[in-house]
Amino acid sequence: LQGQLGILEAMMGNNYNGYLLSPLSNENLNTAADTLKTEGLPLVNVNCEFIEVADVFVGSMQLDIGRLAGEYIGEKLGGKGKVAIIEGVPGSYTSTSRVQGFKEVIESKYPDIEIVASQPADYEREKGMNVATNILNANPDLNAIYGCNDNMALGAIEALRTMGKLGEVLVIGIDGTGGAYESVKKGELTGTIDQFPMRT
Repeated sequence: LQGQLGILEAMMGNNYNGYLLSPLSNENLNTAADTLKTEGLPLVNVNCEFIEVADVFVGSMQLDIGRLAGEYIGEKLGGKGKVAIIEGVPGSYTSTSRVQGFKEVIESKYPDIEIVASQPADYEREKGMNVATNILNANPDLNAIYGCNDNMALGAIEALRTMGKLGEVLVIGIDGTGGAYESVKKGELTGTIDQFPMRT
């Protein structure tokens, strides 16, 4: 977080005419963004986390992404089963919204699906693998894993592979990364929710 802020502060010394910012958290670029606004420079918030003083936000609606994941898993499981969530960075707008949208759909439309765990893995693949391993050990009858990004979902795939359960548990990720698409083609990752901000 401090590293990203440092990069922006260094860029501010170059007298650019406008800025497109994709912050790692809702707060880490706020001091610099406030300075840019007082200077009257255009400020665009690009994807994911939220900058309150930005002139415009360009990106996907994170709540809807979570809802899509909930609908997909709910349908694939036939409305019954056990699901775990691997969250992103705790307290981040993106992770909170993706989890909230997912839970909203599962709890309102699929009452026979139980969310047995919801733990953060900071959007990192290795942490996703570790969290998935712990969840699977505690819930051997788990039916699906919802990873709040592809890195963590691919980490969950590695956990399943190591445990000899690959193909037995649905795994959904988010972002539509190249690695996720390759995993889907191999029949490992069940799916990924790609983001197309130009489509409303």
